[in-house]
Parts: sequence; structure tokens; C-alpha cells
Amino acid sequence: MSNPKPCAPTKRSERATYFVVLFIAVCASLASSLTPAAEPQQVLTRPLAQLLVRGELRANAQVIPAQRSALSAETTATVAATPVEVGQRVEKGEVLVRLDRRDAELRLAAAKAAVAAAQAGVDLSQVRLERAGQLAEKNFVSADEYKERQAISAQDSATLALRQSELDLAKRDLQRCTITAPYSGWVTSRHAQLGQLAIPGTVLLELVADGGAEVSATLDPAAAAQLNGDSEVQFVDEL
Repeated sequence: MSNPKPCAPTKRSERATYFVVLFIAVCASLASSLTPAAEPQQVLTRPLAQLLVRGELRANAQVIPAQRSALSAETTATVAATPVEVGQRVEKGEVLVRLDRRDAELRLAAAKAAVAAAQAGVDLSQVRLERAGQLAEKNFVSADEYKERQAISAQDSATLALRQSELDLAKRDLQRCTITAPYSGWVTSRHAQLGQLAIPGTVLLELVADGGAEVSATLDPAAAAQLNGDSEVQFVDEL
């Protein structure tokens, strides 16, 4: 028995295959043309600085005034007047506390009298010295007596200088009976009370200057090392 020979493709079958492939290609082209195009998507952009998350450090802080003064008494006297109240704003030179001036005025009067007496002594010794000099030229007064007159005159002049210093101190003591504001600011506390005996060092009131406040915060070394010139600092009042 002989094996059958394979049949060779005919021209008719080749044409059928070609039309099938062409039909599929046309259908695919029509399908792609009929499919609607995808809508464009909106893309938002932002600066990188807005997208970066910065580290945040928190620390308790307090406002410290540039100047804070505890005004104290510089002389011994009773409080006579307190014309200012806590929370009141005062100008530089304004009277804050007045102390009783009567004792200081008496000491001032006594110092003035002492100066006057010393001045009289100086004038008298000067006249005697000049008279002794004239007599010494005529040999009516010995050289020792003339030197004694010179010593007395010098001693009286020294006494006058001492009494003048005491007068200056008495004037200063009288001025200390009036406590004034060393600068413009706010009265934060008042310890002085009418009739209270104030001695040198007794705190009468506390004053805070206007403006120039500073903020103080405590950070641990590791946190402080992260700060630089570009670091943003914000202060928040949580009261």
C-alpha cells in the first residue's frame, strides 16, 4: 500500500486567508478609532520648601525686662507718702515714695550752723595770723609764736572743710527722703506702707523699664545644636 501525498495549498485557499487577515485588521482599526481618547489629568505642583516637614523644638520661655530695679531706702526714716500704685506707669524723675524729712532737715540745719561757726573761726585765725606777721617783722612777736598762729589757721581751715563735707552729706541725706523713678517704666510691686520705718536697704518698690524686653528659654545641648541662623523661632503665649 502506498502513502497518500499531502495536498498543496490552492490559490483559492490563499485568497481566503488573505481576506480573513484583512478583515481582522480593518475591524481593529475601526475599533481603535471609535474608542474615545482618555481625558488629560490635572497635575498640581508645589515648591519643595512647602512639602518638606521641618523638625520642631519646644521649650518653656519667659520674658525678661531689660531693666528691673528694686528701689531701696538709703536713709533711716518713716514712710510719709506712696503716691504710686502697682501697675501704674511712671515717668523718669517722678516721685515714687516720700520719707519723713523732719529729722533730715534738722541735721541739715545743724550742719549749716557748724559750717558758719567754722567759717568764723577761719576768719578770726586769719586776722590773727596777719597781725602776728606784722609784729614779727618788727620783732614784737617771736618766730615760734608766729608759727603757732600759722598752725592754728591751718587747723581752722581743715575744720571748715570737714564741716562743709558734713553739710554736703546732710543735703544728700535730705534728698534721699524722696525716691524718684530712675527711668520710665511700670511699678510691679510696692512694699512701702505709710508709717513704716525704712532703714538703708529696705526695699520700697520694684520698677520695670519700658521696652527692650528679652525672651529667655532653656534648651538641652542636643536641641541647641540643631539651631542655626536659618532656624525660625516663634513665641506662643499659652495663657
